[in-house]
Amino acid sequence: MAKTKNKRLRGLTFRLEYAGLRFVIFLLRLMPLETGSALMGWVWQKIAPLTARHARALQHLATAFPQSSPEERERVARASWHNLGQTFAESLQIDRLLSDPGRVTVNNPELLDQVRQQNDGGLFLSFHHGNWEVLASVAIQHDMPIAGIYQKVKNPYVEAYIASTRAPYYPTGLFRKDRHALKELIKIAKTGGYIGMLTDLREATGVEIDFFGQPAATNPFPAMLACRYGRSVLLTRVNRLPNVRFELDLVELPVSQTGNLDADIHATTQAIQSQIETWLKEKPEQWMWAHKRWTAVL
Repeated sequence: MAKTKNKRLRGLTFRLEYAGLRFVIFLLRLMPLETGSALMGWVWQKIAPLTARHARALQHLATAFPQSSPEERERVARASWHNLGQTFAESLQIDRLLSDPGRVTVNNPELLDQVRQQNDGGLFLSFHHGNWEVLASVAIQHDMPIAGIYQKVKNPYVEAYIASTRAPYYPTGLFRKDRHALKELIKIAKTGGYIGMLTDLREATGVEIDFFGQPAATNPFPAMLACRYGRSVLLTRVNRLPNVRFELDLVELPVSQTGNLDADIHATTQAIQSQIETWLKEKPEQWMWAHKRWTAVL
């Protein structure tokens, strides 16, 4: 009886959450994209510092930039929240953002052309910087349709909505993270397809690499695909510009091929994270500092 009651209550909560989300989307669509983005950025910048996650973000900034002042860490953390609020608003109306190709510029498109001409697939890797959602559309524009993977949302109604809005930008397939998804991505890598993944979150069972001088457990799966199947690795940074515009920096990273697969995976994973670290030192305000990253619980 109690289980049935709890299930009904949970179902009601899910429906209310979904209704609230759709109402926010409705309000955002009444505004110009720039207005909604700026408004949500302002709201997040005001509210998020009142939460426990803000203290975590400051602690992470102290770990990454021990020489910085408390005032500078506070500034970067608040700017990070502002960026996340903007990304939240923009991602809820991703169709509006991506319908205007002029909003996204690739700084070195010749690298995309070079990888495409090799005709053997590749990995588009990125991290939670700027608005990372725009990367898939860039791949499509350059005739490199990608498959993607995402973390399941607990609310089934929100989950279905988010998946439906993202799916058009992943024509090779958009997979919820589980064993089936990993098998599908391996098939795509084997056959020379393109795969898009975010690679900056902590993976408790991952390989340990150095990140800002601290051990960080990291998902080795992208490096495994690249090393085992000889695929190119394109790491991308999405930089936010004023007025909901973005520019992409691309770099092709070396894929270790020594014949020792475990060592190659570790070396390639380290290369990916080292490049992310380099970029974060340049533009720390646009990264998601509140999420757990290092092996030690911070």
